[in-house]
Amino acid sequence: MADQSPHLNQQPALSGPLVFLRGRIRQYVILEAVLGIIIFAFAWMWLDLLLDYGCYRLFGIDWVQAMPRFLRIFLLGVLTLGVVVLTATRIALRLNKDYRDDSLALLLENKFPDRLNDRLITAVELSSPAVLRERGASAELLQQMLLETEERLKGLPVDEVLDWKRLKTLGWRALGLTLGMYLVALGLSVAGAGIPNIGTDEINLSSMQSLHEVLLTWMDRNVSLKNVIWPRHTYLELVGFPESGQVRVGRDAPPFPVKVRAVKYLIAGRPSERAVSRFNDYLKLKNIDQGPAMVRFDRRPPEGWRALTYFDLEDWISLKIPALDSLPPDLKPGRPEDPLSFDDIEHFLEKHANDSGSEVLDSLKACLDAIRQLGGNAIYRRKLRVMAIPENVVIRSWGNSSNNTMTLQRGAGNEYSGQIADLRESIDFTAQALDYRTANKRLVLVPPPMLLKLMVEESHPAYLYYRTNPGDNPSGLKGLKQRFEAQDMLQSGSDMSRVTVPEGTSLIVTGEADTDLALIRAVNKAGAKIDAINPTLTGKRSFSFSTENLREEISFYLEYEDQEGVLGRRGMLLKPNTDEAPNADFEPDALRRTKDGFMVTPLARLPFRGNANDAHGLGDIRYALTVKKVESENLNVKDLFLISAIPQMISTHGSVLGGVTFLGAVMPSGKKTESKEPEKEARRFSLPSFQKLLESTPGEIKTLAAIKDELTKSKKLSERRQAVRSFQIQPDTFEKIDEEVQSDFALGKLGLAVPGGSNAYQPRYRMEFWLEALDHDVETGPHLVTSKERYMFFIVSESDLLAEIAREEEKHKLALEQAKGQLLESEARLGISSLDLAATGVKVEQLGPMAARCDEIERNLETKLANTNEILEAYTRILREFKLNRVDAERYKRVQDTIHEPLRKITLVEFPATSRAIDSFRKALEDSSLTLDKRVEASRTALAESRSQFKKLLQAIDEVLAAMGTLTDINKLVAMLRTIEEEERKQFDLVQKIHEELVRKTLEDALNPGK
Repeated sequence: MADQSPHLNQQPALSGPLVFLRGRIRQYVILEAVLGIIIFAFAWMWLDLLLDYGCYRLFGIDWVQAMPRFLRIFLLGVLTLGVVVLTATRIALRLNKDYRDDSLALLLENKFPDRLNDRLITAVELSSPAVLRERGASAELLQQMLLETEERLKGLPVDEVLDWKRLKTLGWRALGLTLGMYLVALGLSVAGAGIPNIGTDEINLSSMQSLHEVLLTWMDRNVSLKNVIWPRHTYLELVGFPESGQVRVGRDAPPFPVKVRAVKYLIAGRPSERAVSRFNDYLKLKNIDQGPAMVRFDRRPPEGWRALTYFDLEDWISLKIPALDSLPPDLKPGRPEDPLSFDDIEHFLEKHANDSGSEVLDSLKACLDAIRQLGGNAIYRRKLRVMAIPENVVIRSWGNSSNNTMTLQRGAGNEYSGQIADLRESIDFTAQALDYRTANKRLVLVPPPMLLKLMVEESHPAYLYYRTNPGDNPSGLKGLKQRFEAQDMLQSGSDMSRVTVPEGTSLIVTGEADTDLALIRAVNKAGAKIDAINPTLTGKRSFSFSTENLREEISFYLEYEDQEGVLGRRGMLLKPNTDEAPNADFEPDALRRTKDGFMVTPLARLPFRGNANDAHGLGDIRYALTVKKVESENLNVKDLFLISAIPQMISTHGSVLGGVTFLGAVMPSGKKTESKEPEKEARRFSLPSFQKLLESTPGEIKTLAAIKDELTKSKKLSERRQAVRSFQIQPDTFEKIDEEVQSDFALGKLGLAVPGGSNAYQPRYRMEFWLEALDHDVETGPHLVTSKERYMFFIVSESDLLAEIAREEEKHKLALEQAKGQLLESEARLGISSLDLAATGVKVEQLGPMAARCDEIERNLETKLANTNEILEAYTRILREFKLNRVDAERYKRVQDTIHEPLRKITLVEFPATSRAIDSFRKALEDSSLTLDKRVEASRTALAESRSQFKKLLQAIDEVLAAMGTLTDINKLVAMLRTIEEEERKQFDLVQKIHEELVRKTLEDALNPGK
């Protein structure tokens, strides 16, 4: 539609003001729209800057870290939409309106009614021929009206139609929101509200530089929508945390490890193509998978900044940079797939600060100095920064019902580590140091994967269950294993599975989880990998591992992750029962103990009681001993008086006794000493009874071929048959002294006894005796143990033993004589009772004292019976000694027939009969049912019987005492003969030594006459 009538255009004076007004309106609309957009945009900018930067400076909240990026995109979209709406409504739509002549004329008529007086609107309307004909107006009239209107329009202030004051107000507002707010912000920056100094080498920014950095950073954040954080004093990285910012953690999982690294050298933006190419070359050189590593390196940093790397140096400095293959081997990043950071280079140079003469080190030091110089220049501050390293790093975590703070431990390489323990709910956490905090990370607590089965197949050493024939080599079992069927060791209800097996066992462990697994590993309590256990996945949900010859306890955790990274954990304890040495203990039985040890004869059969046991099987039980000869101390052979007496003693064999008598008179008696000969090696003898036990136990001994055939079969643990593990040592039993028995240890096998019938002197010996037990371990043994006690034996002749026994028999004879004397006193009391009852006119009152006397006699009988039993027990032991020491059978029979058996009869027959007789006598005295005469008569009869029984008891004791006396005399004679024999032997030994000394002396004098 046309803006004006074509007929009106033929009147320039009239159309000029309308055209001018139309142009001014369009200018006004454009200026108003532009100022409105400026006001809107800058108002939004300053408000957003106030909220964004103000929240960071006042509260430490950075929207880039705290808010999701889509929310920032949404806010920018709202702003853009507002600008579009303003542009469309204030410019496009208003400029597209139809500014017709009649509308503009009406606008002028309304603004200047007195001057135009509706003439302009009339002229505009009549300018159309159609209207002119319709109204019947003539052309002359129209021309006259146009002339009058033209005259009235001259000098008309058309600009006054528009509100230019409002436009000026908008201009001042726009100026205030631009230059004014800039000056206000500059004033705040001067006051310290701008970007603070950062890093180790603080840069002194001017207030304007600080303000410009704030504005430029705001533009990057909110207009360019870059993830750029506000400048900080430090910068932290969570090491090993996934890019998603979330980790799923299994319930009851071990403490979650957190590692934070403080980065000193930062660079902005993604790496250049040259840096990417150099890093790609590095990965190829190190033969590292390029895919994941390149993705992590060649990308825009999440917060706009990343660690400066070795591969970025060429983009910043022009110095010579060492080639990749010339770098020292120990200069490497924390993980092989990570790029070598400039922090790593600085740490390396600090360790080698004192090294010199290396071109590579000097070049790296020059690069470090150059980067530090660039970091101290404010011009590069938005691209390169040198940050401060904090003293402490804090982890703050929070959940629905928890809020915790934890300080991490600082380690090497500016790394800080700790553990988030006792997770009871899902939590968010962040690492904080100085004015920096990482973006929020999340630990989501979920049910961990669980094990459904944990099967353990055991293979035990074969020697635990099999023993080879004596003809086979026991070492043939070495390395052989008995396999047992797998059993479930999951032990539900506990977080630990304990497997206890014999030492040397091999295990095959298989498990099954309730979900698909991504990986499985064995770690210790600190989370470090255990090399001895290497589990592998055998299926989506199954795994296995094995151990060979388990000899040390292994405690570890099986950690398994599902496909979503949720960790499950199962503790395991593999404990071997060490095949230790056996236990063995024993003691002698029924032997005579003296100050020199247990006294026995050279032909004795030593009785012992004891036991031996081993947790895995006994191999052998044996006695071990050492024997030393005991001699008399030699006399001083250099005594000249004795030497002068020698011819008297060696002239004839018969003159020896005279010499012996002479020497005995003039020389002091000798004393016993042990032989000076070197100690002999111990001799050992296996127990025949133990070998019999092995042979008689079904299935205990098999051929090696049969054992190998058995080992091919898998068995159940419940079916295993244990080897012989314990043995009881019992004394031998025999009836006769000369009865030959398979004794566990017969002393005669040592050959210490002088052959029978020989007139030779029986030497004495001192023997140390102990027990040894060995186990059946053919893998690491056998293990040997000796008994705790070692017993000393004094081996003497039969005469010496009998002389020692005789001294004991003297004591027993004296004790029996004392018992007889007290029995005689009791018998005398019965005599008094006999006299009392024999008198006439016995009264009842006299019977009571007699009954009381009977009680005393009965108590005396009980005491003497106990004494006699002790003597009987002593002779029982003596007879046992006779049997064990194989004493002359006739002497054994004499003691048995004349002492032991009579004593046994006395204790079993005579004493009880006498006691019953005394009791009958007492009852007769107390029988009040009879008349006095009958009571007295019955008492007299019972008394006579008691006295008769007493005489039998005393007569039996007399016979035993007589036999003891005879044996005592014999023993004394034997002792005297033994003493004479011993003295004779000592003197004979002395004479022989003197003779040898004289012969040696004579030879020396003959060979050395000059001396």
